[in-house]
Amino acid sequence: MKISRSQLFRLTRDTRFLLRVAIRIVLVAAVAGFVISWFTAHTQKTPILAILRNLRSNHAPLTLPDPKTGTFSEWTRSIRQLDWASPVDSLAPDDPLAPKSPPGVDEPGGEVDPDSPASIEPDEFTAISAGLADSSLPETEKELLLNRLRAVHAPATEEKSRAKAALLSLSEKEPPLAHSAEFLGETLTSEQDYAGAIDAFQLEVDRFPASSQFSLLHLTSLLRQEERFEELDTLINRPDLRNRFPIGVHIERAIDNRDYGRLAKWTLLHDLSLDDPALAFLSLFAGGIWFVITTQFAGHCREQRLWYAGALLLGWLSATATLFMVFIQEDIRGFEYSDQDDLIHQILYYVAGVSLREQLLKGLFFVPLLPLLARRGSEIDALVCAGLVGLGFAINENMGYVARGGEFTAWSRFLTANFAHIAWTGVIGLALFRLWRWPRRQWDQFLYDFLIVVAAHGAYDSVIAIPAFSEYSFVSLIIFALSAYLFLDQASHLMTPGGSLHISPLAVFVIGSAVLIGVTF
Repeated sequence: MKISRSQLFRLTRDTRFLLRVAIRIVLVAAVAGFVISWFTAHTQKTPILAILRNLRSNHAPLTLPDPKTGTFSEWTRSIRQLDWASPVDSLAPDDPLAPKSPPGVDEPGGEVDPDSPASIEPDEFTAISAGLADSSLPETEKELLLNRLRAVHAPATEEKSRAKAALLSLSEKEPPLAHSAEFLGETLTSEQDYAGAIDAFQLEVDRFPASSQFSLLHLTSLLRQEERFEELDTLINRPDLRNRFPIGVHIERAIDNRDYGRLAKWTLLHDLSLDDPALAFLSLFAGGIWFVITTQFAGHCREQRLWYAGALLLGWLSATATLFMVFIQEDIRGFEYSDQDDLIHQILYYVAGVSLREQLLKGLFFVPLLPLLARRGSEIDALVCAGLVGLGFAINENMGYVARGGEFTAWSRFLTANFAHIAWTGVIGLALFRLWRWPRRQWDQFLYDFLIVVAAHGAYDSVIAIPAFSEYSFVSLIIFALSAYLFLDQASHLMTPGGSLHISPLAVFVIGSAVLIGVTF
């Protein structure tokens, strides 16, 4: 059935029609999600957007493999679940790209009290011991796993010592037994014997270079923690291991060495890598919805489409440049956020740090479009293209947030971050466009608009992130609404007279939101 333009114009502005369509989309997606879950439950298959986490939260139940079919790696994973509440968890490598946890929140890689015991439930230790004893694994693997379990989690100190001695003996056997030195390294780390743990992990890597990724990552983390940088660089440059290190390791070394060229290279490669294409798709899809909404204000002729593509690319690169500057300002220069700072310094971090950095770089990456827009475009083109620079920035940034926070983060970021960056960058870009055309008359207006946006962004982040403002977090919605008004008010005044939008932006938003919610099922 073909729909005419007049029908499309009417239907996309009919709120009842939009609501019915959105509800149907969500219901169909929910049913499809439950059907997929039904067929994938109790199998090795996993829905495409399921986030698999090897570590459990403190309240998640211990999962044990099937005694008849459980593999060595599955039993190892179950034992490491117990490490969540144990000092051995301090072994987890730090991710230089991960957000810092707020005070009082435990996370892998955090500081551990050397005197704190492995606080697990006794019945968990008993359950996994009994499960291993009944498993169909070879006796050698059973012995290795039981010693790993007891060396870290046994209730009695003597039992721990015997298991540790057994792991040491197994690690010295010839021919070498895979994972024996690795398990010894984990045990020594739980005892804060980092020098011994380094030797054990090094032994595992030397013996099994092709299958010791776990040991390699933890060896890397411990060498950096103990500031044994020459050994770390030697390890990273080994020909047989060179391609086995995650990008974060190279970024850390570039930061340590103040190697800005290498830091720029690995930051770009980090943003080009897609660890989870499914979650990256969510960020792209959410960005696509806002792309359709934003570009309707200016049109879609061939030349405009080229500008739009360039704006998105420049925005994406501006996020990479921002991450590069984060490493320099925070990891190298030490301009970091701390809850221990006074309120003024916390606000200063978000205004003069986060906001100023992001708005300045997005504005700079919009500048290459100015000659083209000034010669062949209009002010509405400049507003839209600048908004798309902000959208490209948000898409890149959202990929990191979604990868760390899961598919529902895509929804929350879709509602706020995407359009916030469109609005902020659009206002700055339009001011830049006018400054480019009339430099003598517009520099003061540009400065005013730029400072307003920096202040709005800084205030928005501050009321969300600073604990002292937790009771006033609702103010962020007011700031968001005012930011949206600044953009939409300019767009409504700059649109071509008589040029109405064939498809209502509300329709794109409602239908797109429904599809995005459906995809998360």
